[in-house]
Amino acid sequence: MAGMVSAHVLPTLIRGGAESILLDLTSGLLRAGHPAHVCYLSPDHDPQLLAAFREATVECVSLNLWPKFWPAHRRLRLLLESWKPDILEAHMPRAAYWAASVKRASFRDTPLVYNECNIQEVYPRWAKLMFTSFLQHTDHVIVLSDGARRSFVRRWGWPEDRITTIRYGIDPARVMPKRPREDTRRAEGVGLDVPLIVNVANVAARKAQDVLVHAIQQLTGDMPDVHCWIVGSLELEPRTARYMSALVGDLGLSERVRFLGRRTDVADLLGAADLFVLSSRAEGLGLVLLEAMAAGIPCVATDTGGCPEVVAHGETGLIVPVQAPDALAEAIRHILTRPDEADRMGNAGRLRVAEYFTTEKMVGEHTEVFRRLVAPTA
Repeated sequence: MAGMVSAHVLPTLIRGGAESILLDLTSGLLRAGHPAHVCYLSPDHDPQLLAAFREATVECVSLNLWPKFWPAHRRLRLLLESWKPDILEAHMPRAAYWAASVKRASFRDTPLVYNECNIQEVYPRWAKLMFTSFLQHTDHVIVLSDGARRSFVRRWGWPEDRITTIRYGIDPARVMPKRPREDTRRAEGVGLDVPLIVNVANVAARKAQDVLVHAIQQLTGDMPDVHCWIVGSLELEPRTARYMSALVGDLGLSERVRFLGRRTDVADLLGAADLFVLSSRAEGLGLVLLEAMAAGIPCVATDTGGCPEVVAHGETGLIVPVQAPDALAEAIRHILTRPDEADRMGNAGRLRVAEYFTTEKMVGEHTEVFRRLVAPTA
């Protein structure tokens, strides 16, 4: 079969897990001979991410949705008429709603794939209206973990034969530090002998950094030097950010827990860590777990969504219950006080990513789904 053309719709081009993975996916499809195009609803974008798409020769266009609805709808239709896609893939609910509306009006014969990056528990009850609207025009669903698959089928009654699990894949070279560990620590005012935890996630209620802070507070008795960097936007949920700042101050941890905000040197910050912790209440897969493991950092993650499918408990890190600061503190203590075991876990994590979570595997599995959908009409 000749190369399949895919068009991808997403809400914004602000760098996050889904947006970074889409860059790897579309550039990988292009290298495999399958042209890929991207459009995003909002005019907001990350200039560096947009430049990366263009460097990969993936066309990336804003629909400028706000403030006018119909011109953006017409622009999407015209783009699709120009691109002539064999497959239309929508990433996240808002983009799927738009893609479905254009498919219904003008592209009824083009298969629509919905790519879901979350477990369904994160969506409120009123989301049923949006999901019901676009799922009736959706041909197939891709989820990023078996946990997310079970969640989707359970909530929407979706047929098992029309949903596929395709886990994220990454290029380990992308997450290799650009500067030595000691230089990063020195720049952030942390000594080489200080036990350092890193959490990379936007400060948000769902990411449960409050649970992590309470766990660190429990370690102050026997591990008074432990430090933690929380790396992620403080602007997504300002109320949560204010609460977290107050919590750290109230617990007397201001010198040990620092909010570094959104950073472009995440690979360097991960490379400086002794341990990576993802304390989320809900998580689809946890791309940053793959990035930490690829960098050889042992991980502690919560038992939600696909996290247990990424972190092999006792081999590449530890899995703890959701919202359990006592268990989280004990897991942190266990790894930080056993450096030989931590090194073994870090090495095992690097090998696990190289075997199961590669960009090539992710692209190949997407291609197979696209081929099955296109073949009946090819």
